[in-house]
Amino acid sequence: MRIFLLTLLIGAPAAWAQTLEGEWEGRLRQDSIRLELEIDDNRWSRSFKDGEFGGLTDGLSKMRDTEVDFTMEREAGSFTFTGIFDRGRGWGSFRFEPSDLFADELESLGYSRPDNDQAMALAMSNITIAFVEELADNEIDNMDLDTLVAFGVHRVTPEFVRDMMDLGLTVDGEELVSFRIHGVSPKFVRDMHDLGFKEIGPKRLIEFRIHGVSARFVEAMHEAGFNEISMGRLVEFRIHGVNAEYVAEMKRLVGDISVERLVEFRIHGVNPKFIESMHEQGYKDLPVKRLVDFRIHGVNPKFIADLREAGLEDLKPSRLVEFRIHGVNGRFIADLAEEGMENLTPDQLVSFRIHGVNGSFIRKMKKKGETNLTPERLLELRIHGHRHRHHD
Repeated sequence: MRIFLLTLLIGAPAAWAQTLEGEWEGRLRQDSIRLELEIDDNRWSRSFKDGEFGGLTDGLSKMRDTEVDFTMEREAGSFTFTGIFDRGRGWGSFRFEPSDLFADELESLGYSRPDNDQAMALAMSNITIAFVEELADNEIDNMDLDTLVAFGVHRVTPEFVRDMMDLGLTVDGEELVSFRIHGVSPKFVRDMHDLGFKEIGPKRLIEFRIHGVSARFVEAMHEAGFNEISMGRLVEFRIHGVNAEYVAEMKRLVGDISVERLVEFRIHGVNPKFIESMHEQGYKDLPVKRLVDFRIHGVNPKFIADLREAGLEDLKPSRLVEFRIHGVNGRFIADLAEEGMENLTPDQLVSFRIHGVNGSFIRKMKKKGETNLTPERLLELRIHGHRHRHHD
């Protein structure tokens, strides 16, 4: 059986007469032929079975510069083709005559009357009145003429609609088009039902396909121990890159971990490399919340190494976060040391940062004649200001 391949490519709207005229080209491809129609700047192409045409004979591939005349009858209108086939390729002209009867019946079913380009699109995709009536009988909501045209473009067929209805889905016209666009097939729906998501709705099915929540991905999460994982959390996993490999690595490094924490880890960049780098710095068995805190505030191996070089060893994780929040780093400590402020306690360093005591401030106070500067005196000067002493 020969199939004619067609893809809808609609350009800018044109003011067409009731009978449309244009050019066609065709190319044989094994058991199929690609047929393209063009009217002004508007182009169509689609897949057809040879039985849909009248007047075409077998042996197109053997024809040499042979004239052909063939037709295609649709409820929405009739096509008449004339031209030449030569060595598996064809070209010529065509006419399309929209059907007033079809337009009248569409109007009687509550649709707006199709214009000529809409009628041609409906004819190309073989939308029938019986199909439109079946949609109404099945109470498919959110249907209008544009959606009906989209049904043809995206191959929302009667069989496809019936399959979705048989699976128990309540789905409207726009959702059916989205199903086709994003690849929600009957098999995909059945797979999700078999995995326990029997109440899954159209919007979630589309979301699953958009983000790549496949049956294989769900099975991998079940195997990882998340048998009761929600549909929403599966989408989050895909958005943030939580996969089976990542879960296995996290469990190896931190033990049992919740789905919420896995997403949080991914959002903030807590990955195996980061955790292992903390182990190398001596921070093993950190609580999962502290790992997130480290990433949020920028506690990394270089920050820890700089503090050690400045003389601060074995700081508690909470102190590291506090230092990052207030800006206590190796450069700050070294600047203070150059001005004689050495061996300061972590609390003193934080207080200095909070109140703005730094190397520049100390140098400024020295120029103003301040001597015997202690940490307490520096904080006093910063809080209350420098006052000149007057002698009688």
